[in-house]
Amino acid sequence: MGECEALCANIGIMVAGRLRCLGPASHLKSRFGDGYQFEVTVAHAHGVTGPEAAEIEASNAERVRDFVKEHFPNAVRLEGIGVHQTFRIPKTDTNSSLAKIFRLVETNKAALQVEDYAVSETTLEQIFIGFASEQEKAEMEREEREARKKAAKAAAASGCLGPVGRMLRGKKDEK
Repeated sequence: MGECEALCANIGIMVAGRLRCLGPASHLKSRFGDGYQFEVTVAHAHGVTGPEAAEIEASNAERVRDFVKEHFPNAVRLEGIGVHQTFRIPKTDTNSSLAKIFRLVETNKAALQVEDYAVSETTLEQIFIGFASEQEKAEMEREEREARKKAAKAAAASGCLGPVGRMLRGKKDEK
């Protein structure tokens, strides 16, 4: 996707054979981007090993989660593996300008035991993946509808409709 952004004046994304968006990368990012991605690594428990180290690192990670929840209530945790966590911060949150995010993190960096962090805008790749997952979801829903129709036809053919089904077919329930 980086090549597209560097070489193309306009980028189009098709989903299920339909053109869903067309425009320059900056337009696609502002229109379809989900805000910012905040990646953070908390400090390892230096000099401590075993269960104690895991407990300290888990506590540091929890402090970061609480901090994000407090300052960015609509943020979503995308990933959390050990001391590394990734959050998506929507632009609709009150503190969600890049300057405010950096200011908040820098101010609280020591208290949160943050070793490293990065804030970035939604990438074109993430936008494309979002459209692809939309298509996948639509295909799954279509397959489920077809499976239900097929099951209903099979039930109708075998006479296993029950009282409501027989009423709909015009037959009275005989008991």
